[in-house]
Amino acid sequence: MLNRKVLISYIVKLSIFFLILLSISIGIIVFLRIRIEKIQTTLQENQRLIRSLERRGETISELRKQFEEIKTTDTTIIDAFPYSDDILSVINSIELIASTHGLQIVKQFGTPTLFMTIPDGTKISVIPFSLSLQGNVNSLTKFLSAVESLPYFVSISSASLQSQSTSDWNNISSISLSGSLYTRERE
Repeated sequence: MLNRKVLISYIVKLSIFFLILLSISIGIIVFLRIRIEKIQTTLQENQRLIRSLERRGETISELRKQFEEIKTTDTTIIDAFPYSDDILSVINSIELIASTHGLQIVKQFGTPTLFMTIPDGTKISVIPFSLSLQGNVNSLTKFLSAVESLPYFVSISSASLQSQSTSDWNNISSISLSGSLYTRERE
């Protein structure tokens, strides 16, 4: 009888031991599963954040590129205003265009007057001018197109065309132009 009681006791102890081990194993598995899910969620969130940061980095890079283009454009715009005390390059450009198109030119530039101050503090002045040109109508229109494409702010406010013959104004004609040249003041 002792053997049977010992055997049953041994089986009960062994069963309890296995149940405890099974419970601990199940607990560890549940704990690890929860932990793995948290890690997986964290990894997914981190990957989403990385993609977001990459897009943000691309956006910042694009904004820097566009800012450089804007900065270059701003410089180009400011450079389109020659200094009021140095408009020789503008005059030379106009004379070159006239001679290129076979026109005779008489020019007169006035005194600069303050027109406005732009937000960066640059003072913009306006210089009135008048041009008298002689040549055929075709050359005169080419001259006007070329002046229009100059890298300066030039505004023509009036033009008058006179021809030697009222029936044929394609021959030698005279044109008188009045306008304004916009310049900047030295600081």
